[in-house]
Amino acid sequence: MEIYKLRTFVAVAREGHLTRASELLNLSQPALSAHIKSLEEELGVLLFDRTPKGMQLTHAGRLLLNQAESALAAASDLLAQARSLRDEICGAVVLGTITDTPSLRLGDFLCRMTASYPKLSLQLRQGISGTVVQGIKNRELDAGYILGQNEDSAIATIGLKKIKLYVAAPAGWKDRVETADWPQIAALPWIITPPLCSFHRITEELFEKHNVKPNTMIAADQEITLRGLVAAGVGLSMLREDQALAAEQAGEAVLWRQGECETLLSFLYLRERENEPIITAMAQVIKHVWNSAGSD
Repeated sequence: MEIYKLRTFVAVAREGHLTRASELLNLSQPALSAHIKSLEEELGVLLFDRTPKGMQLTHAGRLLLNQAESALAAASDLLAQARSLRDEICGAVVLGTITDTPSLRLGDFLCRMTASYPKLSLQLRQGISGTVVQGIKNRELDAGYILGQNEDSAIATIGLKKIKLYVAAPAGWKDRVETADWPQIAALPWIITPPLCSFHRITEELFEKHNVKPNTMIAADQEITLRGLVAAGVGLSMLREDQALAAEQAGEAVLWRQGECETLLSFLYLRERENEPIITAMAQVIKHVWNSAGSD
């Protein structure tokens, strides 16, 4: 039995759709269908019911899913053990990053990794939280940082620091926002991040909590762009605490304190890879970097 067939089975079961599983595994839908058909023939049972709403596990599929996941984890452990026996922590690691380097303590992390594991090549790939999660799931990334809660059980999370967020408005709008309530704030022009960005979900949840919808004018996916557009008088946006306070001090923005909220900066990797030497090494170093630096 081929491991790739089990990986396809688990991915389709988790996603419930061939389309999403195809994107996750970076394979065509016909290829996934062929994997599933071949596995069903090999096992002698149907694993899925094909419905207009997607792929639904059969009774046999539900019973076999846990064993398939265990088999994948066991295969990963076997490879990890083999590498550790060869004493090899080497090769290329691709790390997903978000926001600015100092906020992630990335310099300290990279220095410690390269000093401890000189045969390791580290590559950084800048993105937003949603693309980092996707990259880890489809194995384009080995690990990465996100802002916000990770709700995917297939991904392991190391919480690093709680981050405050503020609603920032152009400095010239001070009189408009100082005494504004949620409906009035929502009615002003807003700069919103894309759905895959953690700020998007956080902002959306805040508005839903107060039963209002933002007057979205522009979408931008980089924090420096958000701050620049606020400073230019385009509209309001959610900014990380250090960016918000710096913009306020520079006279670029006024902060609407009723919109203050909190999220979590985390380091993620695929749970089934947690025993691989490279993943173990990164987890140990990231914990050391953040524990030794304290919470500031």
